[in-house]
Amino acid sequence: MARSRPRLRRTAPIRRTLALALLVAALAAPAFGQPRIGPQSGLPVPRFASLKFGVVNGREGPSLGHPVLWQYHRKGLPVLVIEEDLDWWKVRDPDGAEVWVHRRGLETRRMGLVEGAPAPVRGRPDDDAPVTAVAEPGVLFEIKDCREGWLRVDGARAVGWVHEGALWGPGCR
Repeated sequence: MARSRPRLRRTAPIRRTLALALLVAALAAPAFGQPRIGPQSGLPVPRFASLKFGVVNGREGPSLGHPVLWQYHRKGLPVLVIEEDLDWWKVRDPDGAEVWVHRRGLETRRMGLVEGAPAPVRGRPDDDAPVTAVAEPGVLFEIKDCREGWLRVDGARAVGWVHEGALWGPGCR
């Protein structure tokens, strides 16, 4: 029995060092390009989501006790989830505003918003393909597929391919 006690003493510093190394590695992972994983959703953060309902409240903090800073009135609007706190997700909207939204107000449907200049919608993912429609800034599309910098989109009035950079929302990466 006398021998087991010194062994425990010798391994304790090794265990502490190993635990510290694991903690440092876990904290450093996001700095080296490893995505963080949301504690409740199990999904990577940051990531894109979209508004699930026609009216969604954006609050100052992660609870009903915090004041509503912004009320969104656009189902399908893409937002970037940048933080999670239990059932509340902090999001950044296309204008750059950051608010907390209850997770039930969001869905994983891949949506994109035309921003900047009008976006030509083409029949196939090729700059030489015929333009089938031109989407004005503010138009929402559901993103169905991705191919080498092109997004296959489905909108209320147009279906086709647009350049990845023409939309604010999830891309090919």
